[in-house]
Amino acid sequence: DLCEQLSLSSEESLVSFPMDTVVPLLIKILDAPSPAQSEDEAANQMMLSARCMFNLLDIVPPSARVVIACNGVPVLCSKLLNIQYIDLAEQVVSVLDRIAEDQPAAVLKAGGCESLLTFLDFFALATQRQAIHAASLMFANIPNVDVFNSFVRPALPHLSNLLGHSDPQVAQSCAE
Repeated sequence: DLCEQLSLSSEESLVSFPMDTVVPLLIKILDAPSPAQSEDEAANQMMLSARCMFNLLDIVPPSARVVIACNGVPVLCSKLLNIQYIDLAEQVVSVLDRIAEDQPAAVLKAGGCESLLTFLDFFALATQRQAIHAASLMFANIPNVDVFNSFVRPALPHLSNLLGHSDPQVAQSCAE
């Protein structure tokens, strides 16, 4: 129900929305669904949670700061490093892309680049493009050498492989 309401909302209608209460709950659901649920129910709950986050970020981009403050980015990244459901992983890529548009350094420092690029080949082309877009946002303003060495250098093999990608848009985004 929340997911549907958010998809129909506007920024004005979310002025009094309790972000500080709802976002931690969404992250909790995504991180550890109820053990009382069946596997299908848990997968559905995680997917709805990710969709809610995407809708919030789409409507109110500064809500990325709430996701970051609630340690949501590492939870999102973990869903990409341990893919259980491809639909969920694709939704997580969309969420991380939205967060990277507002807070690229926070996504980078949470391991976002490595998470987005590790299993890139498993995703549909549109999702691959989103992942590369998010990575390019993270690389646009690397604050210092330590951040480069810790978070960018490990991703360089993935990026160099993508320079020969069959999709010109993916290859071009990597080169830039």
